[in-house]
Amino acid sequence: MRKEKIAPRRHNITIPYQDELPLDIKEEILKNYKEYTIDRAKIFEENGSIFYDVVLVNGKKRNYLRINDKGKILKKG
Repeated sequence: MRKEKIAPRRHNITIPYQDELPLDIKEEILKNYKEYTIDRAKIFEENGSIFYDVVLVNGKKRNYLRINDKGKILKKG
């Protein structure tokens, strides 16, 4: 058994978890997508920058967004 503690790390894995969006980004999303609610969000780092993948839902409709740390929507799907 290891005696030293292993530092926690974030990995892009299949185990679902939800990250908390910064309030300003959350408000911007809800302002632009009033008919949707935020189902889940995942934060990740790529090339030294922070991004958020957000899933919005409205009944059976889903909308996927990729947002940078400034709140700019980079990708819709």
